[in-house]
Amino acid sequence: MNFKTISTILTILSLDLLAFSSPLQNKEYSADVTDISNNNEIEKSQNTTFSIDLTDKTEVIDISSEEEEIVIDDQDVEELSEIDSSVEDEENVCNTKECIEVSNNLLNSIDESVNPCEDFYQFACGNYIKNHPVSKKETIFRNFDSSGESNKQKILDIVKGDYKPNKKLSQQDQEKDKFLFNQLKSFFKSCVDVDSINKKGGQPMIDLLNRFKLDEMKDKLNDPNELAKVLAKIHIIKKNGFSLSESFFSPLFNMEISVNSDSDGFSIINVLYQSNTIIGYEKEPHKKVLSAIFKDSERDFDKMYDSAFQFDKKLLYQNNENNQNVDPNPNEMVNVKTLNEKYPNINWKTYLEEKYDSIGMKEMINDDTIVFNKNIAYIKNLNKIIGETDGETLANYLEMYIIFDNLNLLPEINDLISTEKRNREDYCVEKINVYMYDLVGKYFVEQNLPPSKKQYAEKVLEYIKQSMINRIPKVEWLDDETIEYAIKKVEAMDSYVGYTESSINLDIFMKNYGNLTLSDDDYFNNAINVFENNNNNELKYVKSTKDDLEEIQLPPQVII
Repeated sequence: MNFKTISTILTILSLDLLAFSSPLQNKEYSADVTDISNNNEIEKSQNTTFSIDLTDKTEVIDISSEEEEIVIDDQDVEELSEIDSSVEDEENVCNTKECIEVSNNLLNSIDESVNPCEDFYQFACGNYIKNHPVSKKETIFRNFDSSGESNKQKILDIVKGDYKPNKKLSQQDQEKDKFLFNQLKSFFKSCVDVDSINKKGGQPMIDLLNRFKLDEMKDKLNDPNELAKVLAKIHIIKKNGFSLSESFFSPLFNMEISVNSDSDGFSIINVLYQSNTIIGYEKEPHKKVLSAIFKDSERDFDKMYDSAFQFDKKLLYQNNENNQNVDPNPNEMVNVKTLNEKYPNINWKTYLEEKYDSIGMKEMINDDTIVFNKNIAYIKNLNKIIGETDGETLANYLEMYIIFDNLNLLPEINDLISTEKRNREDYCVEKINVYMYDLVGKYFVEQNLPPSKKQYAEKVLEYIKQSMINRIPKVEWLDDETIEYAIKKVEAMDSYVGYTESSINLDIFMKNYGNLTLSDDDYFNNAINVFENNNNNELKYVKSTKDDLEEIQLPPQVII
């Protein structure tokens, strides 16, 4: 058996006792869950042959309940931690409505016409793929999506509701907690107030552009120092958040912080290529947008669009050419001094100093600061293109990038170029869940996943792991070597339920959001302030080590 399939095998095996022991016999599994009697008993299948007993008094808990206090007997929770792998009782394994519904879905995903030893993926997932076709609108299907609508409504209830004091907090901490909660409400309230947004017209965008004075700097942008300074300031307002479907980019290149396993676990600065184009092919709609923003300005919109579009096209074309001629070693770990020597048309040291100066950490940048260049060919060509481009074109490109990357913050003007129509509340819940995902997660957890539920779920996970270990040796189509390896993999599995303690830590949130200023009627600037706040918080990770950071996790509102 090829060990490359071991993760898939373990995924299927983790369906374990609670799924495979349901009383289902037909090819199309469809047990009638409405026929379950009050005492949760149902006729047992003659084919149920698994050896783990689930205690009769284990309750199925509705995770979506709004009750803060969940009635779970402590003795029941303790008993779940005592898993007897030797019990052979085959009854009362999966006789609840919820278990049968889940087992129906899981078993109907398997393509039993396929020999798992010949094509395990088709065996495990064949009918799932067949039953969940993607569409032109939805090009990807995720299990997480099944809880999306329910969780969206829960988030909507949170941001439209009043603050609920946490009685476990001191009066001082309750005030901090209320401040954080009101940050969420202000962002949401300003987002749904389309009339206030539209009343301001394009002025918020003009004010943002004026921060960078690009029109005044067009003659200076061929200076590597000046270009580096303005790029650092623009990159600080890059959209930043958590999304399974959306990526975030900044002009010319991206920068991120990550923990490098090859450098004793210390965080390092990464330079990445910027892989998307922000300026569309249709000139007239773009000119209408520029006209709506700048109104009676004497600026030449034709020239502004044409020069920016050609520059953007050149960047994208060169990047696509590079991808077709892939270097076997496309990246490099270099210090800042070497980066400046190899790619001198941007002063990389000045760029990093300017970025870190915004959070009072400029002194940590020096010639020896390590940077991971993730795409040598792209950065090399970027350096070449900048050297061949006049300052006015660079200024036009950067202004156009800022405008069209943030245009959805101005819904009325955005409608000039976009045909998408969304329910505004749905849109705003989505955006707050992307850009302030961790703060949303905090209140989502407190209102939907109290400690009692978390503890209960952790015990269930222990049960699942043990049932997997018990079941693996009984799977006839696994050879001995794969069985041994699969059991080791299960024993080594780490898991967390819903959230970690840091994800609800009040002090951490005050550190990350305490200096953020939001108002109820200024969505454009609220969003820009949130982007800037998120980017500055990310920069601070450069002082982190692997041991300082918990494992990357999905926000709790995504996975429940």
